[in-house]
Amino acid sequence: MKIILARHASAEDKADSKEDADRNLTPEGREQADLMGRVVAATIGTVDALWTSPLMRALQTAGIASKHLKIKPTVEPHLAISGDIEQLRWKLHREALGTVMLVGHQPDLGRLAARMLGLVSEISLKKSGVCIIETKDPAKPVGRAVATLDPRQYLDILEGREYVPWMRTRQILS
Repeated sequence: MKIILARHASAEDKADSKEDADRNLTPEGREQADLMGRVVAATIGTVDALWTSPLMRALQTAGIASKHLKIKPTVEPHLAISGDIEQLRWKLHREALGTVMLVGHQPDLGRLAARMLGLVSEISLKKSGVCIIETKDPAKPVGRAVATLDPRQYLDILEGREYVPWMRTRQILS
């Protein structure tokens, strides 16, 4: 199983409603989400499921990225801030999908990655950053990290200036 952990893209500091859950993506965040979706589609290809936190900035990130992945995002409550990562790991185990992309928040995604990899400290993901983990069973900490991508790499990957080993083609994709 391949698990793509994706942190939401850059969001506004405050929502009009004053609720953290309502914060929208900034124009830069929308561009980041688009590039993230393009990179995942170009390098990984098919994603069997796209689960997202119910918070607006994650919903918007997943919605923009999903256009390139040709899959509809599904809200997963355990991806909300302070969600239950053990329940999420169990659900991933039960679903047994080939490739799933999870859009959520730090530090929860970093903690989830650490649990799957058997690490003590969390993995840090920048906004719109991606960590790709391969595992036979997401309920057991025996996975291996394939890559952690910084959003500053996305254009170089898409334009063929940077090659990632799991990329489906070396063709320039711009």
